Amino acid sequence: MLNQPHDVRSMLDEGAQLIVSVSGGKDSDCMALELATMRRVYGWSGRLILIHADVGRMEWKQSLPHCQKLATRIGVPLVVVKHPKRDLLEGIERRMEVRPDAPPFPSSAARWCTSDYKRAVIDTWLRNHIGTAAVCTIGFRREESTARERKPEWQERVHASAPTKRRRVIDWHPILDYKLPDVWRVIGYTVDELRAIQTEVKRTGIVPVDFKAHPAYAYGNERVSCAMCVLGNLNDLRNGAKHNPETHAALIAIENRSEFTFQQHRSLKHLFDTPDDQQLALFPEDCS
Repeated sequence: MLNQPHDVRSMLDEGAQLIVSVSGGKDSDCMALELATMRRVYGWSGRLILIHADVGRMEWKQSLPHCQKLATRIGVPLVVVKHPKRDLLEGIERRMEVRPDAPPFPSSAARWCTSDYKRAVIDTWLRNHIGTAAVCTIGFRREESTARERKPEWQERVHASAPTKRRRVIDWHPILDYKLPDVWRVIGYTVDELRAIQTEVKRTGIVPVDFKAHPAYAYGNERVSCAMCVLGNLNDLRNGAKHNPETHAALIAIENRSEFTFQQHRSLKHLFDTPDDQQLALFPEDCS
């Protein structure tokens, strides 16, 4: 059951728009499906809109089509926003040129990929389109990491709000207490059913046409964000490189030119040389 803080329910009961951030990942899929059901049950009159921050060539090619498919499944509009000047790969290249002495890649300590290419562009859209009240939802779950375990149920979204214009925007984290089986149940699978699909796809290389989640999960990904995510584990990076070879090659070229590795202790040049027993994630959080 989704958490329902009093302040959130009050805003939605009074007609606030419900803006659901979707990345293509399982958690945002689950959240969107659950919220669509809750909106019908409680009769919330404000619009429900899915919003996707497209970071360009670093995305899985299937991410935007999957988000569009999800919006169609729910029966609501999808808004796609982008950085006004450059995509994320261009941003990495620019940092390499401006600061040749510093790593050009984002990291767990410097997550400017999320702040600049996702949150900031969504904030801009919110300021221009939501009127006086909106509840924005983000699919964090406590079991994902220590940092997410400490996330509040909701908080003010300061950079999208404007008290002098009577515009209030809050962030709501409605699936904080969901466990992995809960997420896949909402999407339409048990964990065992998902594992069976992954086994078959590994054997055939063919993702079922009616697969309900992002195709990367059928390939065996644990998480889906960028195709090559600096927070990704070895398994997910290998899948990303295999299915997005142009992005993989572009990032290796940046490694070569900058002399910094994509992750602190892992170069993409040796992605397929690492023993399988080292497949633990370097960083335990999704890029959301």
